[in-house]
Amino acid sequence: MRRASEQTTSARVIAGALFSYLAPSITLGMVYDQFAPGGSHNNSEAANVILGALVFGLLLGWPYLAVGLTAWAILDQIERHYPWAAALVGLAAGAGVAGFSFRDGLFFKLPIAWPLCTGVGLLTGLGVWWIAYGLQGLVKPATKPPKSRLVL
Repeated sequence: MRRASEQTTSARVIAGALFSYLAPSITLGMVYDQFAPGGSHNNSEAANVILGALVFGLLLGWPYLAVGLTAWAILDQIERHYPWAAALVGLAAGAGVAGFSFRDGLFFKLPIAWPLCTGVGLLTGLGVWWIAYGLQGLVKPATKPPKSRLVL
């Protein structure tokens, strides 16, 4: 298998990094908006949900991004950029967020922190892998210029 950096483009890596920040943020923000106790959140405006998601991104979205970028760099070096590796990294990031941020297992008084965070991590890891490496037919293979054979 070719190195990961040879199988994708920088635009796809940037899009994957952006996805790894925004997807968990928006998902966790939407879950909070729909199910948080203390009022009816079901009729919130879309702008409020997006603003809440960005706040969740500052608090809970960056670990997914940091772990994902670190893992991508390591997996690129050892040439193991497979979907199962992305899934494991996502699960580990989600478990880390759940364990650190919601030690009691409650997501704002709801007992769903572990499955929610690990599920978001799994889907984020696989989503980033798909953005960066999926649909390889759309990526032109990197070509190296031919070596000149100058003989003296």
